[in-house]
Amino acid sequence: MLIKHGKGDKDRIVIISDECATALTTYLKSRNRINVEGDSLFISRKMSRYDPTSIQRLVKKLSAEAGIMKTVTPHILRHTFATSIMRNGANLKFIQEILGH
Repeated sequence: MLIKHGKGDKDRIVIISDECATALTTYLKSRNRINVEGDSLFISRKMSRYDPTSIQRLVKKLSAEAGIMKTVTPHILRHTFATSIMRNGANLKFIQEILGH
């Protein structure tokens, strides 16, 4: 999947699972029916782009609903992902590239 204007305003390719790709395709079909302006992937109920604070609140809410007792933030999710793939054999250069470093 190509991410345009990601962190640091850089474009990058992100590897996603088939299941995630299917879910995104389904989401985009319904999202595109409401004629949203702009190129933001996820939009709020107000039909606007999520800001960082809104995303942090959403992650906190969803982690609580999932019964996760530890603090969860987007940054912690990113770090956990990097740690997980490193433990499973990914090399540091690859991890840096997919994280946009």
